[in-house]
Amino acid sequence: MIGIESVPYRSGRQGRPCAGGSEALDRHILATATRLFIEHGYSATSVEHIAEQAGTGKNSIYRRHTTKEKLFEAVVTNLCTPLVEAASRFEKDLSNPLAALKESCRTLLTFVLMPESVAVYRLMTAEARRFPDLVERVQRKATEPYVASIRRLLETARQNRQIRPDCDVENTERAIMGLITGWAVDQAMLGLEGLRAEKERETFFENAWRIFISGVSPA
Repeated sequence: MIGIESVPYRSGRQGRPCAGGSEALDRHILATATRLFIEHGYSATSVEHIAEQAGTGKNSIYRRHTTKEKLFEAVVTNLCTPLVEAASRFEKDLSNPLAALKESCRTLLTFVLMPESVAVYRLMTAEARRFPDLVERVQRKATEPYVASIRRLLETARQNRQIRPDCDVENTERAIMGLITGWAVDQAMLGLEGLRAEKERETFFENAWRIFISGVSPA
């Protein structure tokens, strides 16, 4: 995932922007909202403040996102979009689903350790007690497409006898997600060094993958 960047935007007070300007404003609003949600939390961030910081009007935001909840949902979904797109690319060639699964999981580890990902996950963890339904709904919508992709790859690998036929796809997906990201995310959430270095991250991933394969291999 590439970092979320705020695209320079000049407020279009003279009417609605053209298509190119509208897309730039879309990105700018999401980048501004992401920054403010991370800095101040969900409850302390208002649409008015986001509009002010983005240099646009509230109506411009409400035309795109009818409520603050919808805007927050868009922020998290936008963050996860590159991960979902990468997973879709890996699924295109199913000649070796286990190899595709490995690359998708490698991408996941890189994604969850990016500063924006850690910051948004920390935000959702902090707000979960006050807004449990919102956090659960947003997380599910943002991550479900990726999870579905992993499960399809596991199912195809099982059909191809690359993993044991008795592997339950849902539980196997949960196990590999925990194995690949669990400790790494904990370290990042605490602000510790963890796996910031690419070489360390790659070594960790390859070891985790070997452990996974040893548990699901039919041989």
